[in-house]
Amino acid sequence: MSWLDVMVSIAGMVLILLLIAVLIALVTVSCSLLLVFTARVFKASSNYSFCAQHSLLTPYLLLFLACYLFARLFKLWVIKFQYEITVKALFIALLLAIIVYWRNRRDFLHKIEVLVAKTWLPASVMVVCCIVLVGWRVTTNNHSQTHVIERAGKQYPGSVKQRPNVILITFDALSSEDMSLYGYYLKTTPNIDEFGKQCYVFNNAIAAANWTRPSVASLLTGKYPDTHRLINNGGLGNLYQKPQESLPALLKESGYKTIALVANWNYAHPYATGIADSFDIKPFRYIAWYNMPALLQPGIRFNHYSLLISSTYRINTIAWLLEIYNEWVQIGSFKFKSVMPFYPPELVFNDAEHLILELSDKEPATPIFMWLHVLIPHDPYLPPKPFKGSFLTGADFSTYDQMIRYVGNYEKADQSTIDRLRLRYDENILYADSVFGNFVANLHRSGKLDNSIVIVSADHGESFNHGYQGHGGNSLFQQSVNIPLLIRVPFNCKPKNREVNVSQTDIAPSIMNLLGLDVPIWMEGESLFNLTEKQLSVNRQIFSMNIDGNCLNGAITHGCIAVIANDYKYIYNIDSKSVKMYSLKADPKEINNIAHAKPLIAKKLHNMIKSRLKLTNVNK
Repeated sequence: MSWLDVMVSIAGMVLILLLIAVLIALVTVSCSLLLVFTARVFKASSNYSFCAQHSLLTPYLLLFLACYLFARLFKLWVIKFQYEITVKALFIALLLAIIVYWRNRRDFLHKIEVLVAKTWLPASVMVVCCIVLVGWRVTTNNHSQTHVIERAGKQYPGSVKQRPNVILITFDALSSEDMSLYGYYLKTTPNIDEFGKQCYVFNNAIAAANWTRPSVASLLTGKYPDTHRLINNGGLGNLYQKPQESLPALLKESGYKTIALVANWNYAHPYATGIADSFDIKPFRYIAWYNMPALLQPGIRFNHYSLLISSTYRINTIAWLLEIYNEWVQIGSFKFKSVMPFYPPELVFNDAEHLILELSDKEPATPIFMWLHVLIPHDPYLPPKPFKGSFLTGADFSTYDQMIRYVGNYEKADQSTIDRLRLRYDENILYADSVFGNFVANLHRSGKLDNSIVIVSADHGESFNHGYQGHGGNSLFQQSVNIPLLIRVPFNCKPKNREVNVSQTDIAPSIMNLLGLDVPIWMEGESLFNLTEKQLSVNRQIFSMNIDGNCLNGAITHGCIAVIANDYKYIYNIDSKSVKMYSLKADPKEINNIAHAKPLIAKKLHNMIKSRLKLTNVNK
């Protein structure tokens, strides 16, 4: 790390402390004034007002905060409230703050006033310098990600030049159960159906998790969530601790120009997961500002910069702070009255097409790895015309606020309503499929498809049954985790539907294998082109899980894990110890729990999960 990086990191921490200080100052002053007012109303003694003000003293809380931030370096005992809080750090910070305040209790306010009077000018200069320095670095980084085509390309051996381009397309929350490609009764994916005639189509691909952050990490690393540990939700999130162990890092090292065009910037973008350095091009775009309420826009822009700072300097304290404004705005009706999508797929696919053509002209010797992550058909299900009304006529579920009330657990009596909502979701799939079809057709006309491996998949599915709508939670049923997987190779391709159980973690090693590169030992998936169908089928264990809320470096003690082996699927809830088992061949809708009817098979599958947990927890 250069001296400039050190200075920028320090400046970033100063700004973080400043922002938090302003927030705490506003809160504490407001509370103090409220208590003083209350004391006067009830004619309390002056001692009460004095104690009230001192108990909420802003400098005292700022001192506590500063001690806490530095003491967070001690990562021992951790509890989880949407983001990790180190208990030891809290204890040390509180102890230090109490000691300092007690020693200066008689004239603490006077000392603070003297300190401020003496230091306000140099402190102001320092803050201005920090803002300029961090702002310059962040905007420079952002600019370099969106306009790196001008950067001189590295020269590679001739064999590298012959490698095909790789285009990995993932749709957010696309369940294979709702695709006509896989037999759905509505014609939701006519373009993907046609594209599938040129592909290996895998009918039983299972997502490693049922929501975006862990599943995308598994897609790009070939590791399960309990290994890579990008597992937690919430504003703070967490960053991948081994960014060099990822597919884009390996391909970049092998001479590929690596590109990430990601619409779900909050959970899937390289800046949100900690692998930004592995991508040469990673813009923050694909937001339809013209469809977004004006009051919501500043928070979105602030979040972009917070993610840039968090990923660049491996600190993520600032992320949750800059989301506060956005969260408050969303509480209102601005977002939920929306009738048009905020993240239309056209923006991603059009940019991808433009970049492929431009890079092919400017750097023809450099192969491309491009990952497109399209947010549609993720909720809100607001397809534009002519797609809206294709499956559900009328005004039902025309705005986000009509949908949001049904997200999560729902009553059995609401199933018919959920079924109608699902039709809007199906229209959203039709919308995404149409844009995908245009993208493929344009690439085909330009000839850029001739030397490209194209993979189409999803991060996870979407549930409309079993009393749960959406994704995440403990819903590991097939509708949430059975995802599409199509692989088109430009050489020796014999299109075929494959019925074997495969994992999302198999995608990264399959790409490595197709490119003639060694698959690293840390990838847990298998290359789908290096094993026969029999080898893939026999005794293969496919896992899917949601372990949100566990410590990043500790044992897995709660969550939900599923394992699929042959025709059976077993779901284990670590918290409640409840189990479910289904025969996917005889009962694809997972209606009849046969865990007690087939105890030997259930025990075998249960031991698979216990063995994995034991191995994971020992390693941690």
